[in-house]
Amino acid sequence: MTELCCKCQKKLTSNEIGLHKKLVNRGATEYLCMKCLGEHFRVSEEFLKRKIDEFRMQGCTLFL
Repeated sequence: MTELCCKCQKKLTSNEIGLHKKLVNRGATEYLCMKCLGEHFRVSEEFLKRKIDEFRMQGCTLFL
């Protein structure tokens, strides 16, 4: 099943789902895309991409 952003209906990547779980709620069943998550936290998409890289380097299993 393809997951969609609950705000804008964009098709989500596995990294976007992982980031939402990491930053919002690990048990979430609805997710925000990178753009909408950035708007929610008032940060840039580039900042969120760097956070994904940091979490991946730390060994977080939400990011393959």
